[in-house]
Amino acid sequence: MEECLPFLRNNIKHGRFGQTAKPLILIFNFIVGLATVQTEFDRDVTKTYPVADFIAKLRRLADALETGTAFEIQVQSERIYFPKHAKCSIEHERHESSEELEFQITWTRD
Repeated sequence: MEECLPFLRNNIKHGRFGQTAKPLILIFNFIVGLATVQTEFDRDVTKTYPVADFIAKLRRLADALETGTAFEIQVQSERIYFPKHAKCSIEHERHESSEELEFQITWTRD
């Protein structure tokens, strides 16, 4: 049953459960006996930027990727550094009434 938790969290993150998302995860956590405790490492933040700022950030990112240098960006008062060995991917999601395109950069913390 615990293996369902990542599935639920991912679907909740992407709005697939609508307004029932929070109660569902709380009920699920209660049923399997898991406490929903946020650690210092848990974070899921979305920041919306004006188009011009978004373009500038993409240009800085592209320059860093092209030159093989590390990249840093500040998102909602936290500075994020990712190394040059980070993996880049593009994710497309289609839902009943919306679509989402995510440019993702992932890496492991050492």
